[in-house]
Amino acid sequence: MGTLKIKNLLVRSNVGFEPHIRDYQQDLLVTISICYNSLLEEGSDDPKDAIDLNLMVKEIMGRAESGHFNLIEAFTRMILDTVLEEGRVDRAEVEVKKVKSIQFSGELSFSLSGTNG
Repeated sequence: MGTLKIKNLLVRSNVGFEPHIRDYQQDLLVTISICYNSLLEEGSDDPKDAIDLNLMVKEIMGRAESGHFNLIEAFTRMILDTVLEEGRVDRAEVEVKKVKSIQFSGELSFSLSGTNG
């Protein structure tokens, strides 16, 4: 069992329900941990045997940029569901950070985890 991690992926989306936030995309930092059976890749060293992270990231970014989310929780759920669409993923965890979203706070973050099966 191996774990792939994508750290601090910069994603732009509309996340928020207050009028001064609703109409503007903001930068969000996303960290994704993907647990899966990696024995095939470990043995073959063949890129076609690997999970296509580029395709996964493009799908996440497309859904994020075209969507609007009132809450960071719903945005995080969308990303987790996108990751779990990859059938080889056994378990995943997603953390989304909104920088400077609360007065006097450095960041706000929310994490979700889920499994396939």
